[in-house]
Amino acid sequence: MQPRYRLLLTFCVLASTLYGCSAPSVRAYSGAKLATDEVSVLMADDSASPRGVSLAIRRVNGVDTVRNGTPKIEVPPGTQIVQVEIVESGSKSNGLAESRSYTTLTFDTLAGQSYRVQGTLQNGLGKAWVIGENDAPISVHSPSVNQ
Repeated sequence: MQPRYRLLLTFCVLASTLYGCSAPSVRAYSGAKLATDEVSVLMADDSASPRGVSLAIRRVNGVDTVRNGTPKIEVPPGTQIVQVEIVESGSKSNGLAESRSYTTLTFDTLAGQSYRVQGTLQNGLGKAWVIGENDAPISVHSPSVNQ
């Protein structure tokens, strides 16, 4: 590696360590930007999904939210209607095709809190749930599955 690139890389690592890296976020509401303690944050989290299964939050309260893999979605507190896409990747070696399912969750959020949407596929149908802070499961009102 050339010295100037090494210096640049060192500077970038140092700057991100000192100032932290904030992940990009999408606002799923209109109007002025609200303070951090005035919004709820939603994130897709496929860490509980089996290998090869990924998920994305596609829409929140009618707003498209997938933009370049944005991990955080800011919403005003209250009732959220969240469309989740769950995808199981196929492979040529096992003869599986890609399987895709959509499910819609409705749940309540509080200001200043973060929520992780997790999910999996069971017999080709998406199943999703919500985990709040302190790993507490969040009650979901009438989930619906759309293929």
